[in-house]
Amino acid sequence: MNKVAKCIYYAIVLFGNVVVNKIPSRHVRKYFYRALGSKIGKGTVICRRADILYAN
Repeated sequence: MNKVAKCIYYAIVLFGNVVVNKIPSRHVRKYFYRALGSKIGKGTVICRRADILYAN
């Protein structure tokens, strides 16, 4: 990834850690982090206020 793409990606992850992780719906949080490329298993719950540092 080039520098510009990395900066944009990390800005989106930061937005998720500041805003999206406070949303009461666990389905929204799960969808957001899957859209970033995270591999999240079936039945996994991402609790509120959980910080995702590197979605991989």
